[in-house]
Amino acid sequence: MNDLKQALRKVWWKQFTGKEIEEELEEIMKNKKEEKKDKKQLEPEEMKKKKKKKDDPLSDFLENIFWEKIQESHPLVNKAIDWGNIKKDNVLKKFEAYNKLSEKFYLIIKSETLSSKDINELGILLEKLEDQVIEYVSERYTYEAKKGLRHIHAPGSVSRDEALNLYFGESYTHELLSNLSSRLCNSIALGDDMGIYTDDEELTLNLQQLIQGFGSSFKIDTEDLQKNFEIESYELSYPYIVFTKFILKLASMLYEEETDKKELLHSILDRLKQASITIFFMPNWEKEKWSILALPRLEFFFDRWIYDEEGRKKLNSFMESINYLIRNVLETAKKLKDKKKAMDMIDLLMIQCDLLLRNLLVHGEVEFQALRRIMELTLDMSSRYGVRAFMKPLTMTV
Repeated sequence: MNDLKQALRKVWWKQFTGKEIEEELEEIMKNKKEEKKDKKQLEPEEMKKKKKKKDDPLSDFLENIFWEKIQESHPLVNKAIDWGNIKKDNVLKKFEAYNKLSEKFYLIIKSETLSSKDINELGILLEKLEDQVIEYVSERYTYEAKKGLRHIHAPGSVSRDEALNLYFGESYTHELLSNLSSRLCNSIALGDDMGIYTDDEELTLNLQQLIQGFGSSFKIDTEDLQKNFEIESYELSYPYIVFTKFILKLASMLYEEETDKKELLHSILDRLKQASITIFFMPNWEKEKWSILALPRLEFFFDRWIYDEEGRKKLNSFMESINYLIRNVLETAKKLKDKKKAMDMIDLLMIQCDLLLRNLLVHGEVEFQALRRIMELTLDMSSRYGVRAFMKPLTMTV
């Protein structure tokens, strides 16, 4: 099976329950009845205006029961797919399941009756439609090799015919494009903007097992990420900060908390240390920032900052001191009605923290220029907003 097709089945496959289908159809039929009553009371001119508006109950039904379900799955995959094109009528009508579903749907609406047999038939057709959409997406993004890279293959890299040689210096085969795109689909999403991928299958399976407690085997929702991994909203736009705090939390769970997942956590950390990690970074509304960040084996980082208890405490203290400062700055800035300036300064601070942590991850060493800039910004913010800055945790990092 095509790698992309197989990966899409894992993240998109959904059960369409009879209750959901029944409730959606009953709502549509109720609205249609109300429209008929309204039409009798409308004047001829108002009727003309009403007719100009597109009335497409099937489109509404599919949006609520089908597309919404699929697009709620893997956040990064769904950002990379051109949904607007797929949802067009001329594309949908290529799918046999869509045409049969359309016919069945309008028969039900016309008859104004709904049986359990109807619901069951619609459920089967929705599953077939999902299968055909997966087939279409897979072929579109792997067999149209002449179009080169697109976001699903490499977020942030979009080439067309004349730009192919900028990437690999050769044309793409559908096997290569399938393999590239399956990496994004097989990544573990940390919030809505970031995913981590590794070729280590056992590490991937272990991570999937760990995060199943959050309701999915391939993503941790932003809310859960913030609550359970102690990541602040202003940190979400900085991938090295998010990834470092993710690792620190796993280490904290292993060494400092009571949990029945000690063996699993130990295996994850050991494999993270040895694996090459790819970070897919795809912030909302900022396609110019979409990128792929490659991390080599993290042995130095783990030996110095995770497995070494003193190093881990220093790094945790550093992150906590930054967050303590920012919380106090935001509180004071709100009172002074100076939040915009405060956020600008916080962004500058986060950029430097991200640079510092990237160097820690890659080399295991402190990047002194970034650390110096962090200390300068910390003093500036402390002075401007009259809040305390604990410098000891910062200097201890050296």
